[in-house]
Amino acid sequence: MDDDAKIVPLKPDSKEPTERSFKAMNEWARNAVLQDVTLVDDPSDAEKPAASGRVLVDAAPALARAAFEASIPPSVRRRMLQSDGIAIVVTVPSAAWVRPLAKYLEEITIASRYARNGSEKRDHPAEGNEAVANSLADGEIVLGISQDPSRFLPSLLLASADLNVTVKRPDTAVIARAMRLCLRGRVPPDLPADLGAGMDFPELIAAFRKNTKPVEAIRRLQAFQAAAHVDDDDGEPLPKLADAIFYGPARDWALDLAVDISEAKQSGNFESLPRGALFAGGTGTGKSVLAKVIARSCGIPFVSASLGDLFANGDGYLGGVVKASRALFARAAALRPCVLFIDELDALPNRATMEARAREWWTTVVNDFLILVANAPKGVIILAATNHVEHIDEALLRPGRLERVFQIRSPASAEALESVFRFHLQGALAGDDLLPLARIVLGATPATVMDYIRTARRQAKTEGRAMVLQDLAHVVCPPDTRTPVERRRTAIHEAAHIVIALAVGIASVRSVSIQPKGNTEGRVAIDGIGDLVLEGREQIEAIVTVLLAGRAAEIVISGSPTGGAGGDPNSDLAHATRFVASMYASLGLAGGGATFRGTMHEMSQVMAFDPELRHQVESHLRSLTAKTEFLVRQHQSDIIRVADLLLEKRYLSTDEVRAVMAGTPRSIANPQ
Repeated sequence: MDDDAKIVPLKPDSKEPTERSFKAMNEWARNAVLQDVTLVDDPSDAEKPAASGRVLVDAAPALARAAFEASIPPSVRRRMLQSDGIAIVVTVPSAAWVRPLAKYLEEITIASRYARNGSEKRDHPAEGNEAVANSLADGEIVLGISQDPSRFLPSLLLASADLNVTVKRPDTAVIARAMRLCLRGRVPPDLPADLGAGMDFPELIAAFRKNTKPVEAIRRLQAFQAAAHVDDDDGEPLPKLADAIFYGPARDWALDLAVDISEAKQSGNFESLPRGALFAGGTGTGKSVLAKVIARSCGIPFVSASLGDLFANGDGYLGGVVKASRALFARAAALRPCVLFIDELDALPNRATMEARAREWWTTVVNDFLILVANAPKGVIILAATNHVEHIDEALLRPGRLERVFQIRSPASAEALESVFRFHLQGALAGDDLLPLARIVLGATPATVMDYIRTARRQAKTEGRAMVLQDLAHVVCPPDTRTPVERRRTAIHEAAHIVIALAVGIASVRSVSIQPKGNTEGRVAIDGIGDLVLEGREQIEAIVTVLLAGRAAEIVISGSPTGGAGGDPNSDLAHATRFVASMYASLGLAGGGATFRGTMHEMSQVMAFDPELRHQVESHLRSLTAKTEFLVRQHQSDIIRVADLLLEKRYLSTDEVRAVMAGTPRSIANPQ
């Protein structure tokens, strides 16, 4: 017999013989238990004082028994005890329930028992099958208990199971029943409907302390419950999901998820819920905030961890990293339904690009993490975030794992960005028009907006007054310290970008601004300019023409170029070079070849070792530069008029630029 399989009899009283066959013991146990197959038929009996003869039991067996009898109908319990040679699989809510429930079942049946929660190496489907076969052949009851039977119990036991029963996570009625068993005093009849929701076995029994009253246990449960619903927002309020329009498709998916979870909580069936999603985007775009908003909107616990911190906080050894990952998922499983948020997912190496020297150590960690994601119980909604989606192992993005990938970008419209301002202002400046400010800093992340408002409030507070619109405008649009010549050159540069974009038919261009931001002197907002996979050669060349237009305008209109178009991996020239190189060495759209030598982001490295490719790209860029300069000369008057208006207004929408090009410039309010 497998060493985790035990023959567990009820303790016989003094009238029973000390020696008897297994079948005789089993018959004696069945008769004893069938005399009382329910826990407490009349709750009022359990509420009588202890002096009446009611015997209190310990918290753990009380909770295990209450949950078991509430989940398993009496007819099924009778079959469990009255049948010879029967195989039974019991699924429990979490790993923490396995041992307590197994101990309770020792008291009601004699069986070969397999209680496995994954904590031992032998907790594997290949272990114990021969012992299961022998026990069933001898007419014994074989009982398997696990939170995940298919992963941990003997495979033969699952295949031959006569009964598959599920112990449900305790509801308020079960918790009340357990309190009547182990606590003195009356259990209030009007308990909260969600009492104990999202709590695991240890947390529940920690509230049921000896010599305490039910009302005190209820207060502890509510305190534990509040602590389990972690918002992790550092005191910052969270927007409502319905109002968070700037999250786009991710918000729409989350709204559907909230409806699905509400229905699942009512039915207790989480099988149809999605596994999870990956949020990809730059720093400060609100990926982690979105995960918290989803948890709050769904009314479920929020469990979070940074993957980097998860690995760093271990003991540095392989086993410690694996255990830390398993502990995180085990906590989430115990709290389901819940959101499990994993930040910095790109800290998990991609096996396809992993160096051979690191592969031996990391492969075990990556494979175990993939199994944890795939086998997380339904109701654990796994949300992850990354700044570098290209670094994520493709196996994580397959169906059954992180099934959806959402790009989380800065708000795409001034109206959406204004809603971010409104949220962080929390009612302040309610009567002021914030749209002009939002237009000027279109492209700012939610984190940047929050910093704008904090800075404006702090400056007003130092002067002993409330913040006004001018405070915020001063932070968002600080005085321009550039010289008039520098400002005009910037305006010409940015005006050329948007005018040529409209001239060559780039429909996704949204706005132009000369507001300095970081290392940039101005910007043109164009949606999807980096998504080239579905574009043809003509469309890519049009995009490159737009990128080269600013430098071309400096040459044609200002007389000479500055270095502002280059010098940085995110500069106009850098993007244009990568796009042209991609046509030759990635997309198969130029040079007569159709080979793939790398992704667009790898083109710089590819060209560094390929003189022929460098020559092809340089020649192509010279040709496109000449074409761009010709277009700039054609539209020179439009560019100058748009630049003049930019110097006055700092920001122009596409419609305002079109109006200028049509000869009818619109009047817009000056945000200053």
